[in-house]
Amino acid sequence: MASLQLIGVIEFECSSQREHNMWTKGVDEWSSSRASSPLPTPGSTPPEPDGRWRQ
Repeated sequence: MASLQLIGVIEFECSSQREHNMWTKGVDEWSSSRASSPLPTPGSTPPEPDGRWRQ
């Protein structure tokens, strides 16, 4: 039983780490796009879940 729980924990750690990496990557892209254009253009929506602006 303990080994089964351990496998579940490892899988959870991997998935959360992957999500964290995706999130930080999105924030980095968003920050760099904000730096190049400080103000969003009128009519643009907030960043999409993947961190990109939708035109």
